[in-house]
Amino acid sequence: ERPGPGAEEAPAGVEAPEVFAVARSETIGGAPREWIGTFEGGLYVRAAAGDGAGARFERFAPPGFDASRIRDLRVVRDGGREVLWIASYGSGVYRWDGRLAHDRAGDGGLPSNLAYEFAEARPGGVPEVWVATKAGLVRWRGGRRATYDRDSALLRDSLRSVHRWRSPDGVEVLWLGSEEGVGRALVNEDAFHVVSTLGASGNGVWSIMVDARDGREHLWLAAAFDGVQRYAAGRWPAWPQTRRSIGSNVGGRLVKRLVGADGAPEVVAGSWGGALFR
Repeated sequence: ERPGPGAEEAPAGVEAPEVFAVARSETIGGAPREWIGTFEGGLYVRAAAGDGAGARFERFAPPGFDASRIRDLRVVRDGGREVLWIASYGSGVYRWDGRLAHDRAGDGGLPSNLAYEFAEARPGGVPEVWVATKAGLVRWRGGRRATYDRDSALLRDSLRSVHRWRSPDGVEVLWLGSEEGVGRALVNEDAFHVVSTLGASGNGVWSIMVDARDGREHLWLAAAFDGVQRYAAGRWPAWPQTRRSIGSNVGGRLVKRLVGADGAPEVVAGSWGGALFR
C-alpha cells in the first residue's frame, strides 16, 4: 500500500516509496555511501551522513544495470575490499565494486531471475554468499557457484527467505523459508532438514530470525496467512501440531531483532497490510 496522509515521505531524490532494502558501504566509490533499493524505482545512492549529510539520493544506473525491482542489498567485505550485492525481482543478481557483474538465468548463473534475499556466512573465514530465488538456493564461494534444489532435500524449489545464524557454540546454520515451510542445514553440509511446514497454507515463509538470549534460543517466522510465530525450547524439534500464534490474524511479512531506545532487545514484526508490531 502507498503511504497515506501523514506518512513519512521518501528520502530526497527517491521517486518510489516502496523501499525494500537499505545498505551502507565504506569504500565503494572511494567514500562511505548509503544505498536504497525500491521495488519499482530501482536503486539509489548518496554520500553517507557525515560525508555530505543531507545530499539527495541519485539513481544508480551504470551501463548494463537495468533492474527496477530491488528485493535485497548486502555489502560483503573480504579484507579491505567491499562488494555490493543486489537481488532483483526479474533481473537476477548484480555485484558492484566499481565494476558491474551480473548473474542471471539462461547463462548458467542462476536457476531463476526472481531473487529474494541474501545471507552471508564465513566458514573458515572465507566469505560465502547465499541467495534465495524462485527456483532454488544459490551459493557463491571462492568464485564458484552451486545451486541447491529439491535434490538437496529442500521442501520446495521456490524460496522466499534465507537466514544465516551462528549458534553460541560457533556452529553456523542456514535457515530457509519456502512456499512449503522451513528447512535448515549446517553451512558446510549439502542436505537440508525439514523443521516446519508453517506457511504451506499460504504462499510461504517470508522472514526468519533466530534470537539467542537469556540462555534460550528463539526461532521466529513470518508467514503469509499464518502471521508471526515463535518457537523456543532450547532445541529444534519440528513445530508441534498445536502452536501458539502471535498475530496469526495478519499475514506475516517481516521479523527482525532490534535494540530499543532503552538499550534492551526487542522484536519487530511487519504485516502485508503495513501494520508494525513490537
